[in-house]
Amino acid sequence: MSIERGPAGGRTVVPRPHGDGLVRWWEPVGDVRASLVLCHGYAEHSGRYEAVATRLAQSGLAVWAVDLRGHGASGGERASVPDVAHLVDDLLVVLDRAHAARPALPVFLLGHSMGGLVATALALEHQDRLRGLVLSGAAVADPVGIEPLLELDPLPEVVLSSEMLSRDPKVGADYDTDPLNYRGPFRRETLRALTRGAHHVREHFAALRLPLLVLHGGDDAIVPAAASEDLFRGASSPDKELQVYPGLRHEILNEPEGPEITDRIAGWI
Repeated sequence: MSIERGPAGGRTVVPRPHGDGLVRWWEPVGDVRASLVLCHGYAEHSGRYEAVATRLAQSGLAVWAVDLRGHGASGGERASVPDVAHLVDDLLVVLDRAHAARPALPVFLLGHSMGGLVATALALEHQDRLRGLVLSGAAVADPVGIEPLLELDPLPEVVLSSEMLSRDPKVGADYDTDPLNYRGPFRRETLRALTRGAHHVREHFAALRLPLLVLHGGDDAIVPAAASEDLFRGASSPDKELQVYPGLRHEILNEPEGPEITDRIAGWI
């Protein structure tokens, strides 16, 4: 951690990330309230969540993250996902680390986009190990519109536009120039895996019983907000909240309103 000058000359403790080549984590400030495992989205990496993780750690949360296989600094073919279950295995490694580091603390899970799909799949299998699930733009939409593409040869080139991420142009510019982001077209095996994964979790929404905080941008052109609405309606959780933010795009935590949304997550936890 370090001390930085805060508003009006005050001092603010700023957590710095730690890492061991596989997992990275941010030590909390002050009283530790809970552990939070964060799962990034498709084609990106956990380093893009530095500001979010730092803010969460300042609120007393021990934050953990990993680059999923095929993403960021991890091994594997870039953005290749043969099976969502493989990514669940990666996330379980971090969940184990968070539990082992502070076994007396509750553990929460935060997943964004594809990471929201992975986090939901993990939660369905390990609800007893989690205190709650937070989702941001979770990629759990009905994939019926994507499936016809998988039968075409060659597969049409689909590349995500960075303009869809945030209304802040700097977010898109930084995304495009980040060497750890994958900027090529979707791979066939990845689309197949994400399609199968979405079908699986949608068939089991009702099995979700743990506390849920479901967040989505109203102008999300990558994953429609209807995906989160479907999950919210389908989940059996007695403690669940849904917020669709009008005008916000896919990466709500990287929108200008991101700090306030991050604080809402910390407050909910």
